Amino acid sequence: MNETIPNIYPFEQLLNEKADIMLPYGYEVENSRLYRVTEDEKKKFVCDYVPRIDTIYINERDTQTLWTISWLEQNQEMQYLKLIPKGTFATSSRIIELYEKGLSVTSDNSAELVRYFQRYEAEFKNEIEKKYAYDQLGYVKGGFLLPNQFISADSKQDVVFQASGGNADFVKGYEESGTLEEWLKNVFEPIKTRKIPLFYTLASIGSPVMNRFNLSSMMADLSFGTTAGKSTTMLVANSAWGSRSLIDTWMTTQAGAERRAAMLNHLPYFMDDTRNTKLKPDELSTLIYTLASGKEKTRSGLKDNHISRTWNNFILSTGEQKITEYSKAGGSVARVLAIHEQAIEYNIELISQLEHATLEYYGTAGIAFLKWFVQQDLEPYKKSLEQYKTYYEGKTKNHIMQRLAKHMAFIRLVADMAQSAFGVEINTELINEYWLSVVESNLEQANRPLQALRDTMELASRNRGKFYEKSEEKVFPIDNAFGELHKSTNRLCFERAFLEDYLQSRGYEPNTVLRQWKERKYLMTRSNENTTSMVVDSVYEKKKKRFYCIDLTHEVLREEAE
Repeated sequence: MNETIPNIYPFEQLLNEKADIMLPYGYEVENSRLYRVTEDEKKKFVCDYVPRIDTIYINERDTQTLWTISWLEQNQEMQYLKLIPKGTFATSSRIIELYEKGLSVTSDNSAELVRYFQRYEAEFKNEIEKKYAYDQLGYVKGGFLLPNQFISADSKQDVVFQASGGNADFVKGYEESGTLEEWLKNVFEPIKTRKIPLFYTLASIGSPVMNRFNLSSMMADLSFGTTAGKSTTMLVANSAWGSRSLIDTWMTTQAGAERRAAMLNHLPYFMDDTRNTKLKPDELSTLIYTLASGKEKTRSGLKDNHISRTWNNFILSTGEQKITEYSKAGGSVARVLAIHEQAIEYNIELISQLEHATLEYYGTAGIAFLKWFVQQDLEPYKKSLEQYKTYYEGKTKNHIMQRLAKHMAFIRLVADMAQSAFGVEINTELINEYWLSVVESNLEQANRPLQALRDTMELASRNRGKFYEKSEEKVFPIDNAFGELHKSTNRLCFERAFLEDYLQSRGYEPNTVLRQWKERKYLMTRSNENTTSMVVDSVYEKKKKRFYCIDLTHEVLREEAE
């Protein structure tokens, strides 16, 4: 039997067929190895195989360039090193670091490999494919970037995600199990008649498109006692995007939570159980405000060119205590859709069913929704959003709650879009009911200035002896006096340092509260002075002195007394 005589170098032929090899001038392949031909026609060993620059990625945020390189092994399998900073290929000391990643580089050939890659880029830079790399997920370049794919109307895949540090492991949770139909039947169907898990799931699915409707970041918080279905609600909402490993806990640091939020960018951030935190109350308060405001905290010691990153998503939280009670800074309440209510009735069979279903079916709904969304004309939806916003604003007279109405309207809009995207029916009246529960749950929390006033007056009532009062007799010193009571002018005058420290100790931001008190006329001030304090005659010191003076005749205090 006659046998075909093989090519003397079959690997070279295979190399050209599988790797579409391009060699810079002055390089050649012999016995599957790469050599550089010197001016005197000698051959300098470069590498055991022929690497190439597959793709050049540009990270526009930090102007970093990254390469993906590939080579064909003798076992005829293509090997890749993805998203390696270009600078790694600039010096022998850095390129040798790639040895542990599989590149055939040692101290003997590192300098030659550096030379080779420099020549390769110089000669073929116009032929090498160019793409974009981002270290933040969500809407970019007209589409939606997920860890494993880029979803756009034209189906181009010219944007990739660049994971780094701990996020590289975290994003592995963005995976799929089961089909969309199975998720709808086993996970969504049981919860779509229950307003709280329905809200959380719609917020989860809709989070990536918030910025397309000019909405800022927002936190939703579910609080109640044990066996209230909080964790199950979180599992259901999270299952739209991936496995349970995507659920973080409040057992974190501020910097760690900020990094995670910045990486997620437009995708939802799941944070379960505020009870499990090592943060001090003031640290937790700061973190809540930072996450809800959507911007990384500025820190000293960072590089001059460090850019504080932002995010624009839904942060979905659970706990036994209202998250707004951890932070009495006025801005936090206006950034949290908080509800204090049982999420799912205590039904062991239902809870068990949902927990099992979220282990089996996940990661399909979010992708399906985005694939539907990129094909839509947004103008009709933007008009609907404004109509829903007007409706929800009309359901409360509280100006802080009215600021939350647009985000509530967005969830109502997501319900409309989900019905079209998934072909399901949703009882949208449940969304309206959720809003009424939020308003009721947050009414007192939303009125921080009044709550601060109540706290302060309660303190004064319990400590009457800490205030000087005008008397015909000699006024004796009071240790650590809080201030003075001026009955004739109906003023309760606080020492400024004391009141500022007290408000701070209660979790309020003193300057903000005092300014709001002045606006609401809880404080007496001079009309010609742009300040929250006032100079009056001191009862004890017998001279003019500046105090914070609460007007005891204000109707709010009269109503409280009644």
